[in-house]
Amino acid sequence: MKKTYIRILLTALLPLGACSDDLKTGAGEGDTSLPIILKAAYPTATRASDAGFEDGDRMGLYVLDHTAGTAQAIDGAPHASNVRFEFDETTNTCRGVTDIYWTDKQTPADFVAYYPFTDDIADPRELPLAVERRQDTEGEDGNPGGYEASDFLYVRLPKVMPTGETVNLTFGHALAGIRVSLVAGDGFGADEWSGMEKSVGIMNTVAAGSIDLADGTVTPGSGTPTTIIPLQHDGDYRAVVIPQSVAAGKSLVALTVGGIGYELVKSEDMIYQAGKMHSFTITVSKKGEGGLSFALTTEGITDWFDSVEFRDGLMRQYIVVDVPEAGTLGTIMTERGLDTRRVYNLKLKGKLNHDDFAYIRENVTNLKAINLLETSVESFVDHGSGVSGIEKDLLPAAGLRGMETLSHIVFPRYVREIGNEFLRGTGIMGDVVIPEGVEVIGWAAFMDCKSILGVSFPSTLREIGGAAFQRTSISGELVLPDGLESIGGSAFQGTRLSGELHFPSSLKAIGEEAFRDCAFTGSLVFPQGIKEVPARCFSGFSGTLTLPEGVEKICAEAFERCGFRGELKLPESLKSIEHHAFRENQISSIVFPRNLGVMGEGVFMNCSRLSGTLEIPKNMSDIPRDAFRGCSLLDGIVIPAGVNRINGGAFAECYNLSSIVCHAEEPPLLKQTYVEDNLNRPMLVFQGVPRDNFTVEVPAKSVGAYQEAIEWSEFKRIAAYSGFVCRPASACALNNMHREEIVLNADGAWTVTHCPDWVTLSQTSGTGKTSLNLTFQELAKGNGERTDYVEFSLAGEEAFTTRCEVAQKDYEYEEDGCLTLQTHTAGNGIDIVFVGDGFDAAAIASGDYLKQVRAQMEYFFGVEPYKTYRGYFNVKVCFPLSQETGVNTSNNWRNTKFGTYYAPPSTCTSGLLECHDPDAVFSYVEEKAGIDAGKMRQTLVVMSLNSDEYGSNSIIAESGASIAVVGRSADPYPMDSRGLMQREAGGVAFGKLADERMTRVMYLSKSERETIAKNQAKGWYMNLSLSGGLGQVWWAKFILDARYSEKVDVYEGGFGKTRGCFRSEINSCMNFGIPYFSFAARYDIVRRIMEYSGQTFTEESFLEKDSDEWGATDATRAQGDIASPRISYRNQTKYYKSRKY
Repeated sequence: MKKTYIRILLTALLPLGACSDDLKTGAGEGDTSLPIILKAAYPTATRASDAGFEDGDRMGLYVLDHTAGTAQAIDGAPHASNVRFEFDETTNTCRGVTDIYWTDKQTPADFVAYYPFTDDIADPRELPLAVERRQDTEGEDGNPGGYEASDFLYVRLPKVMPTGETVNLTFGHALAGIRVSLVAGDGFGADEWSGMEKSVGIMNTVAAGSIDLADGTVTPGSGTPTTIIPLQHDGDYRAVVIPQSVAAGKSLVALTVGGIGYELVKSEDMIYQAGKMHSFTITVSKKGEGGLSFALTTEGITDWFDSVEFRDGLMRQYIVVDVPEAGTLGTIMTERGLDTRRVYNLKLKGKLNHDDFAYIRENVTNLKAINLLETSVESFVDHGSGVSGIEKDLLPAAGLRGMETLSHIVFPRYVREIGNEFLRGTGIMGDVVIPEGVEVIGWAAFMDCKSILGVSFPSTLREIGGAAFQRTSISGELVLPDGLESIGGSAFQGTRLSGELHFPSSLKAIGEEAFRDCAFTGSLVFPQGIKEVPARCFSGFSGTLTLPEGVEKICAEAFERCGFRGELKLPESLKSIEHHAFRENQISSIVFPRNLGVMGEGVFMNCSRLSGTLEIPKNMSDIPRDAFRGCSLLDGIVIPAGVNRINGGAFAECYNLSSIVCHAEEPPLLKQTYVEDNLNRPMLVFQGVPRDNFTVEVPAKSVGAYQEAIEWSEFKRIAAYSGFVCRPASACALNNMHREEIVLNADGAWTVTHCPDWVTLSQTSGTGKTSLNLTFQELAKGNGERTDYVEFSLAGEEAFTTRCEVAQKDYEYEEDGCLTLQTHTAGNGIDIVFVGDGFDAAAIASGDYLKQVRAQMEYFFGVEPYKTYRGYFNVKVCFPLSQETGVNTSNNWRNTKFGTYYAPPSTCTSGLLECHDPDAVFSYVEEKAGIDAGKMRQTLVVMSLNSDEYGSNSIIAESGASIAVVGRSADPYPMDSRGLMQREAGGVAFGKLADERMTRVMYLSKSERETIAKNQAKGWYMNLSLSGGLGQVWWAKFILDARYSEKVDVYEGGFGKTRGCFRSEINSCMNFGIPYFSFAARYDIVRRIMEYSGQTFTEESFLEKDSDEWGATDATRAQGDIASPRISYRNQTKYYKSRKY
């Protein structure tokens, strides 16, 4: 169930404008670098329903700055007071003469808006309202009809952070709606019912009242109740009334059918609620000759939602033309004497073809709106090769192309294909809803429709043609339907798409530049059917990239300058990667396929976070120019035997390179090239790589050849490759004694030739591969750190050596010790224990680990209800030591304490971020933090990661014992460290809340419903409901509670799907990532806190303490993200059966 709403997109084009007499003194003052920017257009619904704004529509806006957490009073001296903005249909913008700016970059504000605009408001806390008595009257001369003039719309958007991006206002109906449906029962002959005269009146309602613009509360006046004549539409009678109560026994509806009257009377008070549609279905049956019986057969109160047809017909004064035969529209309009230059709104019925659309395009040159709902269309189609013919349900190519004045269209009820260029270059605005049944959207069908802000696709869609939405203003997250098979080249190029991009599993082909110049975030998973990744196709992203087996080619610049991070695992099926395909990404490691034989120049150029040792694929014979240039964190490279040439710049500016192993017996030719912007400046293969601080290892018989080869000879040390290596190559410890296992790979006898006296080895000589215990002796606190190395030498003529670097850090807290950060002051105390993974001795001793944990603790308690109930928690931090930093992946295993591992997403699953053995983590917490095993199900363990690459995840045992795995993030809120911690630790791991995001336009599957039901049986996932009736959701009684009625309702969507489950508020921490938990979530979290702390939960106590205040955000990092639908790159929650906990 979805609340009826109007979304006004306030987005970039013009600063919010208003006439100077609309503003209080100084309203435009503020930070002139950050204007409040407005652009008004409709996406899915505007005004009372799904049609767009009309030219000249006026709305009022208040901007209320926050001071010390409280918004300015609307009747005081707000930042902006009753600003008028007016819709200009020709430009789809709001016109004004005065700019308004945010106060500064840190001060949030509430936005209050209403429609229609009132010039002179004496008291915004008591604005007079009135509905029309004759709501059946039609609009004329630009003035609205009685029904439309009666409606009043309102929204208050709380605590918006300063932003240079879109501010989204979601309007709701402030008044109440009534719909009376008359249905024919038994006894009527053919056409008898339709020929009977009918009249309906809405009785005993007061027609005037007032609204408090501070909170949207409407109060009925004390005037005399009157009768309202409703608007008739398709057998229904609709009216807008002031929210009020009609006493029991009084008539609610009076009607006559065929001269016989009936009054609807109820035995209890009838309460008309704001924002609701009150529906009555009255069935009329015939009784004998001339007699009628009336029965109230159904009634209900639902969210107020109007259909496209109803609103469209209400808004526009259409000229209606019936076309009984396709191709005759021009003749009919001429015979009617219509001046086509003065036809602005046209509704067609009957049959149309390509000739009719050509007539419209060439003659109805000032057309603003066209309604094709009741038409059937056939078009001539030339398939080439002599194959052509007439096809039905196909909107013709170039049908309305170039009609710049055309801003609104209602598509035919049945249409299979939208032809090439059908609406190209038109003024179509707002959200385009492609109707069910459409299978193909043709080439450039909506190209250059610059006022289109969004698009909704049908489940029937199979193909989106090339350039279909190129250079439109589509923004937000794109949801592609399951069943879609192909997306043409440049289909969405140059749009404003953002958020995550989800491809359906049915997708088989994507054209070049399909998503170029978009701004996606999160991860990207390709479906199995894709064989080739097209050129210059993608922009944006901040998560991982998953390419399935079957991909054979990645074309030029496919992912250039995207923000993919973490491990890039290329499929074994991949044979070639063209030039600059991954240039300037943030990937940290690469797993190459064995059969990759061709790479283009600059393919991984300037991937500045690429680290570790890179193994070039064995099939490569030529390493291209600039291939890894600028990979400044790369540690080592292994070049296979088959490489015979390495081109200029291939490893240039790899300043951190400290290991080169080349297996080619013939030194590969190092071919000098020249810098692109300076042909006089040569670029060497290893330009900028240090030449004298490490040994280049080559085949033993080729050492001399390398020492004489061009550029190779510049390396001071070139020796035979021996495979003699110590793993790991480093070990670390804190002050206390620490033992670490190392493995020495050797093919002969070896001996220790250097070892500091504060390190001991289990043996100092041996033969072959050997496992050794390396032990750090205790370091007295305050003595400072110490570093050295253990050196091993291999017996033989060649003096091969290898080292293990050792470091012991001086720190105030011991390894595996625990520090209490907070002790409970209420209840029995609920334990939160932080344990780190991927923090080596340097990261711990520097204070970075403890600093991160303290910040995460404050993030956790920075959002309600945890802020209010903070005193119920104990917080401890333990100091586990890892030997290496980061997170393990399939190709890059790091020596960390708990082996936290990232498995990339696939077409079937989300990414999985988990520790190697959750029970080992719980055992560690039990032993080191002193948490009783029996209390583990009530304990929150936070695994604090030393990584900013893979986001967050939760691991939950069947008992409820949970680990929130939370890394750092350098992204803006809600994807920053604060947002990850609040959602993951507070929402999923402790709160046991379900995901409220919606990424698929479809119903929950049977298994998903079973999963929700199973978890709800445990008392989890209580922020969702599988039933959507007002009396079926557990939070039903709070919908009408004055404290919550503005926010709490029944909203459909969650658990990844738009249909089949229901949530209590439109947005929350579990949805778009705002610093706020919904009412249902807060209620359940507090219930859990009381249970775990040994206290009794009472609803009265909860309501007394409950706060819907948003958590704080860092405005310098939150700009533009607090209200946007961007999704944090969190992973799939893991549920498992513990052996003990």
